[in-house]
Amino acid sequence: YLTKFINKIDYEKQQQFAALTIIIDDALMYVAFRGTDDTIVGWKEDFNMSYLKNVPAQDSALCYFKSAAEELDGVFILGGHSKGGNLSVYAAANADEDEFLRIEKIYNHDGPGFRDDTLSQEKRSKLSDIVLKTVPKASVVGLMLESDSKYKVVFSKSLACNQHNPFTWSVKADSFVFIKETDMFSRFSKTAVDKWLENNDDETVSGLINYVYDLIKATG
Repeated sequence: YLTKFINKIDYEKQQQFAALTIIIDDALMYVAFRGTDDTIVGWKEDFNMSYLKNVPAQDSALCYFKSAAEELDGVFILGGHSKGGNLSVYAAANADEDEFLRIEKIYNHDGPGFRDDTLSQEKRSKLSDIVLKTVPKASVVGLMLESDSKYKVVFSKSLACNQHNPFTWSVKADSFVFIKETDMFSRFSKTAVDKWLENNDDETVSGLINYVYDLIKATG
């Protein structure tokens, strides 16, 4: 059954967060974090990850998991798509040790990566054995801020950025259909974004993102 559903939209804090817990059996729970919805503020929070150490949804994800771990017995799986995948990794990385030891697996489906000051190398190493990251062959979102190449590539029936939609991912029996590597579009996008972020300071990045956000809000 489903429990602990929460949905928070805060335009002032620029936060979009939603989660629920799936009780699979008496000893196993799946904490599912929602990805970006169709609100403008949800997309703004995603882009804020490029210049902020952490964003409000990440703090909410950690608080949510800690609350679930306190209320429920057993072991946990954490997961989500897009920003939801990022939140699942963040929550696990910052949980207390006793909470962390109760996490069996983390499913990060095309979720963006992290700045170095958000997720240290020590925490990345700690998570490496329990995180399964999947990206489509033309991934853009899932490879933003991603410094680790330990991910699996899923074949998608769609094109370009539309592959971010997981309903376009190919499935055979009880598994995704995996391929060897991402395509040229994905690799070019990642190189371009990484280079732009590397060549511009946080003030410049935030200035551009806030300008575009204000423009979109003003035009409706």
